Amino acid sequence: MLCEHVQRAITESLAAGAELPREFRSHAEACPACRARLESESALFTALDAGLRARAGSELPAGFLHRVRARLAEAPARRALFSPAWTAALSLAAIVLVAGLALRVYRLRSFAPPDNTPPVAGNIASAQIPQSAPVPARENSPGAASVARSRSPRKPAAQLAPGPGAKVLVSQEDRMAWALLVRNLARASALQRETLAAALTRAEDAPPIRDLSIAPLELRLLPPEASEPDGVQR
Repeated sequence: MLCEHVQRAITESLAAGAELPREFRSHAEACPACRARLESESALFTALDAGLRARAGSELPAGFLHRVRARLAEAPARRALFSPAWTAALSLAAIVLVAGLALRVYRLRSFAPPDNTPPVAGNIASAQIPQSAPVPARENSPGAASVARSRSPRKPAAQLAPGPGAKVLVSQEDRMAWALLVRNLARASALQRETLAAALTRAEDAPPIRDLSIAPLELRLLPPEASEPDGVQR
C-alpha cells in the first residue's frame, strides 16, 4: 500500500470527523512516516476544533443581537424602495412627461402667428399698362400693316376690382415684388414700341426695289481655225 494514499485518507478522515479505516490505521502504526502524519494531523484538527468551540461559546457583546435584528428588518424595505422595477418605472414616467411637454411646446410654436411680421391689410391694385402710341404704317405695304397689327398692344384685361369690404393680406415683400413686376412690364412695352418704330422708319427710308433687267446676249460661233490648238494639223 502506498504511503501517499494512506496520508491522503488520514487527512480526509480527520477533516470529516470520521474514523480512519482499519487497514489504514494498521499501516500507519507500522510505517513511521504515516504514523507521524497521523499524529500531526490529529493535533492540528484538535486545535482547530478547540478554537472554534471557544469562539462559538464566548459571550456576545451587549446590544449585538438587537443591532442584527434591526439590520435584518431594514434590508427588505431598502430593497423594495430601490428595486430595479421601481427605478425603470420612474425613468419611463419621466421620459413620457418630458416628451409630452416638448410636443406641446412644438405645437404652440408651430401654430402661433409671428410677432415681428404683422399682417398688412391692403387691396390689390390692378396694373395699368400704358397705351402704346399708334405706329405709322405704309398704305402700300401689306407686310408692314400685318406686322403693325401683330405688334399692337392688346387691350388690357379686366381690372381686378375688389368687392365692398373685401381685404387681402399682403406682406411688404409681395407688394414690392408686384410693383417691380409692373415697372418691368412698362419698360419692356416702351422698348418694344421704340424698336418697332425704328424698324418701320428704316423700311420707309430704304429705296424701292426695282425689277431686275438682264441685257440680251449675242452668241457667235468661232471659226474652225480658232477652235484648233496651235501645231495640230488636220
